[in-house]
Amino acid sequence: MISIREAISQNEAAVIAAVIDALPIRLEQVQIVPKDKETEIRQKERENGVKKKIEIVDPEKQIEIANGKVEIKEMAGAKSGGVAARIIIEVGVYVKANKLGRLYTPDTTFSMGDNQRMPDVSFVSAKRIPKKGEPLGKWNLAPDLAVEVVSPTDSLKKIRDRLNEFFAAGVKEIWIVEPEVGILSIYHEPLKPTSILTKTDELTNSTVLPGFSLQLTEIFID
Repeated sequence: MISIREAISQNEAAVIAAVIDALPIRLEQVQIVPKDKETEIRQKERENGVKKKIEIVDPEKQIEIANGKVEIKEMAGAKSGGVAARIIIEVGVYVKANKLGRLYTPDTTFSMGDNQRMPDVSFVSAKRIPKKGEPLGKWNLAPDLAVEVVSPTDSLKKIRDRLNEFFAAGVKEIWIVEPEVGILSIYHEPLKPTSILTKTDELTNSTVLPGFSLQLTEIFID
């Protein structure tokens, strides 16, 4: 099995991205209602002769906005969710002890231009926290660190697009974490990993978390 990191570094996107995600849904085509109401809405569409159907989005699903279009954020599996949780614990303890800033879970939205994203783990440095504190709603800035935990449904194209998008928005460092193969890749620019670490390695070179170290065996557990 080839990892996302290997495919990116070997420029094999054209091969592996042959099967890509479905085209995203436009905002004006979206109506957020419970799925059990879909039959009723579809019936009204037929009665009214609606030719262009409204896309039904279950409010229990998380959505992100990419270039003004809606994307459904798939729920994490146990393995991916567990890795993300362990990263939050390890990084969170260090961030709090050193008063470096604030750490956020996958439910936190960052509005970056036309995009609204929810990284699996994100960090905002203390110097960027406004005096009035955190907003009640979404952050209108890019995080300093974004961590994306790859799930089996994530395509190579999706990962490549996120790397480009996040860096263009001002993210300083990105970790791409692949639980299935036990690899964590650190990026400081699109598509060119600074470090490629396996589960037996130690992460020590984060530029946004100076002095931080993490034995990857702490997050990649069987």
